[in-house]
Amino acid sequence: MIASILLVAALLPAIVGAAMIALVRRAHWTAVTGSPMPNGSRRRKVTVGAGLLLVTVVFAVLRDGWGMGLLLGPLLIATGIAIVIVTLALRPRALLPVATIVDRAARQRFLLGNPIWHQQHPTDDIDQ
Repeated sequence: MIASILLVAALLPAIVGAAMIALVRRAHWTAVTGSPMPNGSRRRKVTVGAGLLLVTVVFAVLRDGWGMGLLLGPLLIATGIAIVIVTLALRPRALLPVATIVDRAARQRFLLGNPIWHQQHPTDDIDQ
């Protein structure tokens, strides 16, 4: 049972990560949302998507160990990419929730661009 849950937990970030990377293209974004692509850091979107693909490999290694996990991880990523390709071809609007996540990830500066621990605290400039 735990192995099945970890397998699903490994496949979900592969699908979302592949969709995030695919939605960086203007044509895919327009097909999914029906609106022009908003301004934002494309690098941040791709980095978050790639991070999710890395999470897939981590879950696969946790599930099956290093030997099989390093083989299963890329296979799950390929499966996630295939699912995104078919979804973009048949029903692009089904990726609308992922587009919302991508848009929020681009707006949240604390994700990668400006970590929350580097933000200035209101009491930092009291001594000046």
